[in-house]
Amino acid sequence: MAASTPAEEKKPRKKKERAISEAEFVELFLGTELLRDLPESALNDLARGKAELREVAPGEELLRLAPARDGKTPLLILVSGSLRLNALVGDGPGTPLNVVLADEVFFDKAYDPEGALGLQIVALQPAKVVQIGYDDANLLLKAHPNFKDHFTEILQRCTDRKRDLFDDQEIRPIAEFLAKEGLAGIQRLKIKRLDKCIDCDACFEACAERRGVSRLGDYQSKFDRIGLPYNCHSCSAPACIAACKFGHISLVSGELKIADDCAGCTMCKKACPYSAINMIPLESIPDGFLDRSPNARGKQVAMKCDDCIDYQDQACISACPTGSLFQVTSKSFQDYLAVFALRSTRAIEKLGASVIEVEKAPWIGWRFLFIGGLILATLLSAYESIGRMYLQQTRADTVVAALIEAGLDEEKADEIVNIAGPDSDYRGPDVYAALHYTLKPLTDHDVDEDLARKVQSAIKKRKTPPWEDNWRVKYFSLSAVLYHTGLRAIPPPGRQTMKPGNQLSLLLGYLGALAMLLSQLYRVRRAMGARMGNMRTWLEFHIYTGYLGAMLIFFHATYEFRGMVFWLCFVPMVIAILTGVLGRYVYFLIPRSESGRAMDATEIRDRILQLNAQLEELIKSCKGGAKGLEEVRKQALLAPPVEEAAEKAWYKTLLLSFVAGFRQRAAAKKLLNQLTTLAKADGKAKKELATLVGQRSTLEGAARRIKSLEVLTGSWRIVHVVSSYLMFLAMLVHTVYAWIFLGSKAFFAR
Repeated sequence: MAASTPAEEKKPRKKKERAISEAEFVELFLGTELLRDLPESALNDLARGKAELREVAPGEELLRLAPARDGKTPLLILVSGSLRLNALVGDGPGTPLNVVLADEVFFDKAYDPEGALGLQIVALQPAKVVQIGYDDANLLLKAHPNFKDHFTEILQRCTDRKRDLFDDQEIRPIAEFLAKEGLAGIQRLKIKRLDKCIDCDACFEACAERRGVSRLGDYQSKFDRIGLPYNCHSCSAPACIAACKFGHISLVSGELKIADDCAGCTMCKKACPYSAINMIPLESIPDGFLDRSPNARGKQVAMKCDDCIDYQDQACISACPTGSLFQVTSKSFQDYLAVFALRSTRAIEKLGASVIEVEKAPWIGWRFLFIGGLILATLLSAYESIGRMYLQQTRADTVVAALIEAGLDEEKADEIVNIAGPDSDYRGPDVYAALHYTLKPLTDHDVDEDLARKVQSAIKKRKTPPWEDNWRVKYFSLSAVLYHTGLRAIPPPGRQTMKPGNQLSLLLGYLGALAMLLSQLYRVRRAMGARMGNMRTWLEFHIYTGYLGAMLIFFHATYEFRGMVFWLCFVPMVIAILTGVLGRYVYFLIPRSESGRAMDATEIRDRILQLNAQLEELIKSCKGGAKGLEEVRKQALLAPPVEEAAEKAWYKTLLLSFVAGFRQRAAAKKLLNQLTTLAKADGKAKKELATLVGQRSTLEGAARRIKSLEVLTGSWRIVHVVSSYLMFLAMLVHTVYAWIFLGSKAFFAR
């Protein structure tokens, strides 16, 4: 949880000094919800000196009240912007006590009747405040009952917010977080669910594809599993417009837009309290994405997210395959709390709000239907295919048993049926059929003629073939089960073994190729945008159909993994699937910033140095103190990692990275034990130490092998793309060939 807003990290500006006429003052009063009810005479009195207009910049302190004050503090009426009220304890930072929004008021006694607390009011956005002295405010309240009633109603609204949100143990952490981040009085909030994000960078790529460069910012901060990008919140009182001296920022349909002729002076960037504006060099923006006039000056241009106002969808949100990125649009502070309380039903109930549908998830019914269909298809395909694979041998075994029963010894019967040589016509069921009209299968294997006639006679007396009475043959496949249970429309099992080119093999091949083709509709959806529906649904469809196609093609191959078709179709398919899984592992190996971008060597090193500084501060604050810290430095326990040379062989990189993972955990555990001992840390400090050491260990492992991982990433992408295209090309040729020369003949033969 962040400790302060970006605005508060900047140096507060001096208060604005601006003369305002009586007429302007009265006009300002008439635009304020509370003051517009006063008669004209009262407004004129206020304008002549009884009221003061205060204008404060983001992060600037508007008012500070010391404890044990006299209680005669001024009345503050917020005309525009938003404020945060802090309770001050000692010299430490203030604790958020409430937020004050436009058209609301601050009155000291409503929050601290005894004047015992130190209070501070800080601007979250550029704010205009009408300040009325205590005595003058009391006179207004006594002289104008309607004004008093309206004042009481607004003040009650503010104090109710404090009681319901900031005083409630369940909701207070969320309310304090949003107040510290300055997220009061904003119009919209873009949010990323970190527990759902898969670091695919689709949001950044989609934004860059549409705008030339990505406008989606890095993280402002995060709360639990929710992250906030540095993004334009469409403030109710935009500081950027006032800061731009060239008039290049304007409101278009409620959206702040920066003109392409921006001079790049950086004033808007400095004024934005949310760091939502970035300066982009003109040379880094591809041609065709800016419409600058010939007279435009500057070598850089200010850019920010403009909510894709010129499009029907937001590129980043439409491209997100997991629904982790979404946007909430509201003017209610309470609505944003409801979003952050998604994981807490009790917090939602206390807020008196229903869970806001921030993302449209795929219909749960179709998901269960598809998963169930995949499981069923896998089981049935495996049952039919594997059963047919062993059908011939099973039938042969029943013939061996029949010959033994007819008088042959086991060794001779097995020899006649199973060891008849590759060119023999007498194998399994063929031996049984041949014995009805010839003794040749027996006499060719040196069986005495009298014994052969005796065996032949016994075979002829059988009313049904031996395999008809064998339960394994009856239930070897789904088609056999259906046939033997009375569904005679199904062809009898006969000799329908699993082999290339038969009807079952071709059917599985066609269905598998169709499923693999359908899986690529996910790529079409990424290119077409939101016009083709929910991205999450398409990603799931991509995964399910990809698995279905791979499974069907596996059985279609009939376990004969050889030949040109195998090398051109099956092998590239397996490589494409494995590299898809490998891609996720690579994403895991390379550290990502909180915004989801892959970190380079410099960023990793800087982050390790930050963690080292945090660890040193934590060690110094523990019982071990400065002595423990001195020993840590003496032993160089927090020394920066040495970057290793790049390993060009991708398989070595994978192997070494996998092995390094085990070593990394052991090293982290050892380092944690050493630091805990030297710092004499316990309780909460020990937990914080473990968290920081874990983060540092992960980054340290990546820092050592970052060059090899970058090589691996490049190799993986090339192999994945090449194998995917080769697979589809070969599969297309193979499918067309199979249909023309095999499938169509089998079809018309029926």
